Amino acid sequence: MERIIYKIVLNVAGKNAYHALSAKQYDNGARLVQAVITNNGTPICIRATDTIMANFYRPKFSTDEKQSDYSRAVMCELVDGDNGIVQFPMDYWAVERSGELSVDVSILTDSNPPERLTTAAFTVTVFPATNYTSESLAGESYDALLDIFGSVSAYKQEITSMAMDVVN
Repeated sequence: MERIIYKIVLNVAGKNAYHALSAKQYDNGARLVQAVITNNGTPICIRATDTIMANFYRPKFSTDEKQSDYSRAVMCELVDGDNGIVQFPMDYWAVERSGELSVDVSILTDSNPPERLTTAAFTVTVFPATNYTSESLAGESYDALLDIFGSVSAYKQEITSMAMDVVN
């Protein structure tokens, strides 16, 4: 399958100088972001021992305070440390919902104490799928699983509370 690679420059010292990226809802495994991490245009050297993470945030669709805040981190691949080039996937979680997705990249050193440096955020607009059949995606949605785990946790607390009332 053809892979779409977005090549961008991300700045740690100010705004990023480009337009928002776009993706199509449910395009799983086909889109990658390759970013050059810079300090005002000068690439930052990234060591092989550093941890690089892409941090995703998408807005809530629910007013339920118990639901996830819809943030997630994905490990990045170091492509060229001397020139500050990293790469990460736009995986199913990132494109399962249409709308605006905010993304930034963090570099965490292995020093003691660890240091963290994060780029300015950029936006990915996920356009709604025109036609979608769930047959093509075997796994369940990440958010549906979170809802199930939340329900189980609530039932566990309720049962524990009832058992404590019986004991007391």
